[in-house]
Amino acid sequence: MSDSGFADVNDTRLYYELSGSGPTVVLLHGFALDTRMWDEQMKALASQFQVLRYDMRGFGQSRLPDDKPYDPCVDLLQLLEFLNIDSAAIIGLSLGGWVATDFTIAYPEKIIALVAADAALMGYEWQEGRPSVLPVEVAQTQGVDAAKEFWVGSPLFEAARRHPRVLRHLDEMTQDYSGWHWVNENPQILADEPSIFSLPKITCPSLVLVGEHDTWDFQQIAKILTQQIPNAESHTIDNAGHMSNMENPAQFNAVISEFLACHLKD
Repeated sequence: MSDSGFADVNDTRLYYELSGSGPTVVLLHGFALDTRMWDEQMKALASQFQVLRYDMRGFGQSRLPDDKPYDPCVDLLQLLEFLNIDSAAIIGLSLGGWVATDFTIAYPEKIIALVAADAALMGYEWQEGRPSVLPVEVAQTQGVDAAKEFWVGSPLFEAARRHPRVLRHLDEMTQDYSGWHWVNENPQILADEPSIFSLPKITCPSLVLVGEHDTWDFQQIAKILTQQIPNAESHTIDNAGHMSNMENPAQFNAVISEFLACHLKD
């Protein structure tokens, strides 16, 4: 089965793609990116599972935020309800890892398994600066196009820039990003208790992935997730940085496929 379209949920409009059959796997993209970052995983997983990827609010083809408070976890909850999906495994990278972890804590009954890849984490104190906010000053003083150039040229994507195919893909997605979050106040609702303090509450099977050459902060977050989530498995993706799923898709896909096969049953 293959389907794509727009879902009007939680006072917004989300673009989604659904492919395959069987237990559902949800893919959550990184900041300034969109569903296209998961192309290699969509191909690999749709032969075994029903795979859902979507553009989070403010990214890709989904609607931009307005001045109304919103919770990206509720966006996802209502999207699952819209698509009649009762439960799923969830895979998130970077910003997507943050949302995936938050969602798992907020709605444990909806989650079969969690994969947090090169994940951000609410409540973590960034030593090198939170990557998504570093281009804000550039955007507000030199414009969004300059901020996009700064973003792709940042240390976060140093390893990715060594792969022309990956860099080209990142450039395409970044050029299509509106830059909204760099020039507007984001009314996103945050959990009362930062997720970093709630990790021991996660009871589903969990896998933590991090690229071998990801930045220091993301390496630290991976350690925290592995130590604090009960019985979490961990794996390092070789020869990859922050975009581990794009830089080494063969290993990334092999690791997640084995993990999901163990925990998702028809």
